[in-house]
Amino acid sequence: MVRQTYGSPRPTKPTRKAEGGRNHGRVGARGGSWMMSPMNRLIVVVASALVIGCSSGAQLVVVNDSDVRLVDVVATVEGRSTQIGSIEAHSQGQGTVYPRGESGAVRLTFTAGDKPVTSEQPIYFEEGYRLIVTVSPQLQLSTRAEIGRY
Repeated sequence: MVRQTYGSPRPTKPTRKAEGGRNHGRVGARGGSWMMSPMNRLIVVVASALVIGCSSGAQLVVVNDSDVRLVDVVATVEGRSTQIGSIEAHSQGQGTVYPRGESGAVRLTFTAGDKPVTSEQPIYFEEGYRLIVTVSPQLQLSTRAEIGRY
């Protein structure tokens, strides 16, 4: 006896064997999507912002022991620049630099009177250190690093 069917046949769900055994976009046994949910995305964004934003950097103090005002003072560490601004004679300016780990030099650029000055000094420091750069009366730089923020 031949059985006659009416209408279209019911579509069947392909099996893993039919898919070649691959896990097409499914994660784990639950068959979820590889895409993140909005809540997971928010958690990743907030965690990334906290890690980046909580980087304390190294405190930079520029001491001007010269008799002239230093204008447009810029400190550069590993290609990253920090604007300090102007520093009056016999005073100091501060900023924060963000080394990518251990750093070996600091470059200071400024104008003293009408004389542009650029000097790079070798020094070991890293995040969490206090870096002190002193400009002498002859506009020469000296550096020292101290552990800890003040």
